[in-house]
Amino acid sequence: GVADGDADDDGVCDGAEVVGCMEPEACNYHAAATDPGTCLFATGCDVCTGEVDGSGSVVDFDVNNNGVCDPLELPGCTYPEACNFDAAAGWDDGSCSFPSAGFDCAGACTLDTNGNGVCDLEEWEACETAAPSEDICGPGTFWDEAAGACMLLQCPGDFNGDQWIGTADLLELLARFEAPCGW
Repeated sequence: GVADGDADDDGVCDGAEVVGCMEPEACNYHAAATDPGTCLFATGCDVCTGEVDGSGSVVDFDVNNNGVCDPLELPGCTYPEACNFDAAAGWDDGSCSFPSAGFDCAGACTLDTNGNGVCDLEEWEACETAAPSEDICGPGTFWDEAAGACMLLQCPGDFNGDQWIGTADLLELLARFEAPCGW
Protein backbone atom coordinates (compact mmCIF):
# COMPACT_ATOMS: atom_id res chain seq x y z
CA GLY A 1 0.00 0.00 0.00
CA VAL A 2 1.07 3.49 0.97
CA ALA A 3 4.25 2.29 2.60
CA ASP A 4 5.44 0.62 -0.57
CA GLY A 5 4.56 3.69 -2.84
CA ASP A 6 1.32 2.24 -4.31
CA ALA A 7 -1.53 4.09 -2.56
CA ASP A 8 -4.32 2.41 -4.54
CA ASP A 9 -2.80 -1.07 -4.46
CA ASP A 10 -3.12 -1.54 -8.20
CA GLY A 11 0.42 -2.71 -8.68
CA VAL A 12 1.59 0.57 -10.26
CA CYS A 13 3.82 2.88 -8.25
CA ASP A 14 2.19 6.24 -7.51
CA GLY A 15 4.77 8.14 -9.57
CA ALA A 16 4.02 6.02 -12.64
CA GLU A 17 0.21 6.22 -12.44
CA VAL A 18 -1.56 7.48 -15.60
CA VAL A 19 -4.98 9.04 -15.09
CA GLY A 20 -7.31 8.66 -18.08
CA CYS A 21 -10.48 7.16 -19.47
CA MET A 22 -10.41 3.39 -19.14
CA GLU A 23 -13.58 2.66 -21.20
CA PRO A 24 -12.57 1.29 -24.65
CA GLU A 25 -15.74 2.62 -26.35
CA ALA A 26 -15.10 6.19 -25.16
CA CYS A 27 -13.71 8.81 -27.56
CA ASN A 28 -10.88 9.70 -25.19
CA TYR A 29 -9.96 6.12 -24.21
CA HIS A 30 -6.40 5.96 -22.90
CA ALA A 31 -4.92 2.48 -23.41
CA ALA A 32 -2.14 3.15 -20.87
CA ALA A 33 -4.42 4.56 -18.12
CA THR A 34 -3.96 2.96 -14.71
CA ASP A 35 -6.31 5.27 -12.74
CA PRO A 36 -9.82 6.17 -14.00
CA GLY A 37 -10.49 9.63 -15.43
CA THR A 38 -13.40 11.35 -17.19
CA CYS A 39 -14.68 9.63 -20.33
CA LEU A 40 -16.29 11.28 -23.38
CA PHE A 41 -18.86 9.35 -25.42
CA ALA A 42 -20.27 10.08 -28.87
CA THR A 43 -24.08 10.14 -29.09
CA GLY A 44 -26.50 10.66 -31.97
CA CYS A 45 -24.61 12.12 -34.94
CA ASP A 46 -21.41 12.70 -32.95
CA VAL A 47 -18.25 10.77 -33.83
CA CYS A 48 -14.96 10.14 -32.07
CA THR A 49 -11.63 11.44 -33.29
CA GLY A 50 -8.09 10.97 -32.00
CA GLU A 51 -5.89 8.13 -30.82
CA VAL A 52 -6.16 5.69 -27.91
CA ASP A 53 -3.69 7.79 -25.93
CA GLY A 54 -6.41 9.89 -24.27
CA SER A 55 -6.24 12.69 -26.87
CA GLY A 56 -9.51 11.70 -28.56
CA SER A 57 -12.49 14.03 -28.58
CA VAL A 58 -16.13 14.18 -29.67
CA VAL A 59 -16.89 15.81 -33.03
CA ASP A 60 -20.40 17.22 -33.56
CA PHE A 61 -21.79 16.03 -36.91
CA ASP A 62 -25.13 17.81 -36.50
CA VAL A 63 -23.93 21.41 -36.41
CA ASN A 64 -27.40 22.91 -36.90
CA ASN A 65 -28.91 20.53 -34.30
CA ASN A 66 -31.82 19.51 -36.51
CA GLY A 67 -31.50 15.78 -35.78
CA VAL A 68 -30.12 14.93 -39.24
CA CYS A 69 -26.45 14.02 -39.36
CA ASP A 70 -24.55 16.54 -41.48
CA PRO A 71 -23.22 14.03 -44.05
CA LEU A 72 -26.84 12.98 -44.75
CA GLU A 73 -28.25 16.48 -45.13
CA LEU A 74 -29.16 17.74 -48.57
CA PRO A 75 -27.88 21.12 -49.77
CA GLY A 76 -30.40 23.62 -51.10
CA CYS A 77 -32.29 26.82 -50.46
CA THR A 78 -33.58 27.08 -46.88
CA TYR A 79 -35.33 30.50 -47.09
CA PRO A 80 -39.15 30.02 -47.26
CA GLU A 81 -39.58 33.34 -49.14
CA ALA A 82 -37.32 32.22 -52.00
CA CYS A 83 -38.70 30.97 -55.30
CA ASN A 84 -36.66 27.77 -55.07
CA PHE A 85 -37.20 27.02 -51.36
CA ASP A 86 -36.50 23.36 -50.60
CA ALA A 87 -38.12 22.09 -47.39
CA ALA A 88 -35.92 18.96 -47.57
CA ALA A 89 -32.68 20.98 -47.60
CA GLY A 90 -30.70 20.70 -44.37
CA TRP A 91 -28.24 23.48 -45.07
CA ASP A 92 -28.29 26.54 -47.27
CA ASP A 93 -25.93 26.30 -50.23
CA GLY A 94 -26.39 29.89 -51.44
CA SER A 95 -28.58 28.91 -54.39
CA CYS A 96 -31.71 30.83 -53.31
CA SER A 97 -33.40 33.01 -55.92
CA PHE A 98 -35.94 35.70 -55.14
CA PRO A 99 -38.57 37.44 -57.29
CA SER A 100 -37.95 40.92 -58.64
CA ALA A 101 -39.57 43.73 -56.68
CA GLY A 102 -43.26 44.00 -57.49
CA PHE A 103 -43.52 40.47 -58.91
CA ASP A 104 -44.07 36.99 -57.51
CA CYS A 105 -42.00 33.91 -58.36
CA ALA A 106 -44.16 33.19 -61.42
CA GLY A 107 -43.49 36.70 -62.77
CA ALA A 108 -47.00 37.97 -62.00
CA CYS A 109 -47.40 41.58 -60.89
CA THR A 110 -48.01 42.03 -57.16
CA LEU A 111 -48.01 45.83 -57.10
CA ASP A 112 -50.70 47.80 -58.98
CA THR A 113 -51.44 50.71 -56.65
CA ASN A 114 -53.88 52.52 -58.92
CA GLY A 115 -55.67 49.31 -59.95
CA ASN A 116 -55.42 50.02 -63.68
CA GLY A 117 -54.13 46.57 -64.60
CA VAL A 118 -50.62 47.84 -65.38
CA CYS A 119 -47.89 46.87 -62.93
CA ASP A 120 -46.55 49.93 -61.11
CA LEU A 121 -42.95 49.17 -62.04
CA GLU A 122 -43.91 49.04 -65.70
CA GLU A 123 -45.72 52.37 -65.35
CA TRP A 124 -42.74 53.94 -63.64
CA GLU A 125 -40.33 52.64 -66.28
CA ALA A 126 -42.64 53.87 -69.04
CA CYS A 127 -42.89 57.25 -67.37
CA GLU A 128 -39.12 57.52 -67.24
CA THR A 129 -38.69 56.70 -70.93
CA ALA A 130 -41.75 58.28 -72.56
CA ALA A 131 -43.68 61.50 -72.41
CA PRO A 132 -46.61 61.24 -69.97
CA SER A 133 -49.94 60.42 -71.61
CA GLU A 134 -53.22 58.59 -71.04
CA ASP A 135 -51.68 55.58 -72.78
CA ILE A 136 -49.19 55.23 -69.93
CA CYS A 137 -51.73 55.81 -67.19
CA GLY A 138 -54.53 53.63 -68.47
CA PRO A 139 -58.29 54.09 -68.53
CA GLY A 140 -59.88 56.08 -65.71
CA THR A 141 -56.59 57.75 -64.82
CA PHE A 142 -54.68 60.83 -65.83
CA TRP A 143 -51.10 62.03 -65.70
CA ASP A 144 -50.56 64.52 -62.88
CA GLU A 145 -47.52 66.58 -63.87
CA ALA A 146 -47.08 68.05 -60.38
CA ALA A 147 -47.18 64.63 -58.70
CA GLY A 148 -45.26 62.98 -61.55
CA ALA A 149 -47.63 60.03 -61.37
CA CYS A 150 -50.78 58.49 -62.79
CA MET A 151 -53.80 59.48 -60.70
CA LEU A 152 -57.32 58.09 -60.63
CA LEU A 153 -59.83 60.33 -62.35
CA GLN A 154 -62.09 61.11 -59.40
CA CYS A 155 -63.79 64.21 -60.62
CA PRO A 156 -66.24 63.68 -63.55
CA GLY A 157 -66.13 66.67 -65.84
CA ASP A 158 -62.50 67.46 -65.02
CA PHE A 159 -61.32 66.97 -68.59
CA ASN A 160 -57.86 68.47 -68.17
CA GLY A 161 -57.08 66.45 -64.98
CA ASP A 162 -56.28 69.37 -62.70
CA GLN A 163 -58.77 68.15 -60.08
CA TRP A 164 -60.85 71.28 -60.57
CA ILE A 165 -63.92 71.72 -62.78
CA GLY A 166 -63.62 75.12 -64.34
CA THR A 167 -63.59 77.18 -67.50
CA ALA A 168 -60.64 75.21 -68.91
CA ASP A 169 -62.73 72.02 -68.70
CA LEU A 170 -65.71 73.72 -70.42
CA LEU A 171 -63.43 74.97 -73.19
CA GLU A 172 -61.97 71.46 -73.56
CA LEU A 173 -65.50 70.04 -73.86
CA LEU A 174 -66.54 72.68 -76.38
CA ALA A 175 -63.37 72.15 -78.41
CA ARG A 176 -64.34 68.49 -78.80
CA PHE A 177 -68.05 69.06 -79.26
CA GLU A 178 -69.45 66.98 -82.11
CA ALA A 179 -66.19 64.96 -82.23
CA PRO A 180 -66.22 61.18 -82.30
CA CYS A 181 -66.01 59.41 -78.89
CA GLY A 182 -62.62 58.47 -77.50
CA TRP A 183 -61.04 61.93 -78.10
